[in-house]
Amino acid sequence: IPASHEIVNVDAKAKTCTTIGWDAYEYCTACDYTTYVEIPASHEIVNVDAKAKTCTEIGWDAYTYCSECDYTTYVEIPASHEIVNVDAQAKTCTTIGWDAYEYCTACDYTTYVEIPASHEIVNVDAKAKTCTTIGWDAYEYCTACDYTTYVEIPASHEIVNVDAKAKTCTEIGWNAYEYCTECDYTTYVEIPANGHTPLEAVKENEVAPKCGVAGSYDSVVYCACGEELDRETVAVDALTHTDADDDYICDNGCGHEYENPDEPAENGLCAECGKDHRNPWSSIMCNFKLIIKYVTNLILACFGKHLEE
Repeated sequence: IPASHEIVNVDAKAKTCTTIGWDAYEYCTACDYTTYVEIPASHEIVNVDAKAKTCTEIGWDAYTYCSECDYTTYVEIPASHEIVNVDAQAKTCTTIGWDAYEYCTACDYTTYVEIPASHEIVNVDAKAKTCTTIGWDAYEYCTACDYTTYVEIPASHEIVNVDAKAKTCTEIGWNAYEYCTECDYTTYVEIPANGHTPLEAVKENEVAPKCGVAGSYDSVVYCACGEELDRETVAVDALTHTDADDDYICDNGCGHEYENPDEPAENGLCAECGKDHRNPWSSIMCNFKLIIKYVTNLILACFGKHLEE
C-alpha cells in the first residue's frame, strides 16, 4: 500500500480587514503536511491625495481608506480664513478710523467697518450784535480741532441818514448827519438861528404931496431873508403954490392959476380960497389953511385905522 497522506481538503476563506484568510488547501491528518498558506488580515487600501482647505471649503492631507471597511486615515481640515488681526485706530476730524478688526489674506472676508472722519461738534446759538458789542449767527465748532463756522458780526449802529437843513433867521439848521435807532449815537450839531439882519429902509405906498394936500409914504425895513421887520407911515408936507416962471400958473402942476394983473378975473379973487393973491399975505394964508386941513384929515385917518386894528 503506497504511502499517502490522509488528506483533508479545506475551502478557501477570504481574509478580512481584521481576520486572516486562505486559499483552498489540504492537510494530512496523519502528519503535519499542509498546503495552507495564511493570508494575513489587511485592508483594501485606496490612497487619496491631499486637498487644501479654502475659506469656505474643507480640506485634508493625503490619506488612505479601506474599500472594505470604515478604516481611514482621513482627517478633515475645516474651512477657515487666513486671519490677520488689525488694531483699532481712532478717527480724527480729517482722517477715517476703525474698531479692531480681522481680515483674511486668502479672500475678501473682513470685519472692518470704517468710522468716517468727523468733527466733535458743539452748536452755539446766535447772538445779536449791539452798537458796542459783537454778535454772531448760530454756528458750530469742533472740540478736537480748530474747525468752526463762526463769523463775527461787528458791533455797529443802526444808522439813519438825515439831510442837511439850512438855518434861517428864526429857525435852527444842521449839516447832514446820522443817528442810531438803537442808542443815543448821533453826529447831529445844531446850527443856531441867525436872528434877522435889517436892511436899509425902503419907501412903499408913496403918495406924492400936492399943493395944499400933504403926501405920505411907508418907511419899511426888511430882513435879508425877506421878512418885513418894521413899517412906519411918514407924512410929507403939502406943497405951496409957486410961480417961478411968472406965467401965473402954479409950477407944481396942480392947475392953480394966479390972477394976471394984465387980465383981471371977473371978481379978481382966487378960485381956491376966494382971496386976492395979488396980496402976498392972502396967498400965504391960503396955503397955510390947506396944510392945516390936510394934516387934520391925515391924523383922523390914522386914528381911525388904529381903532380898527
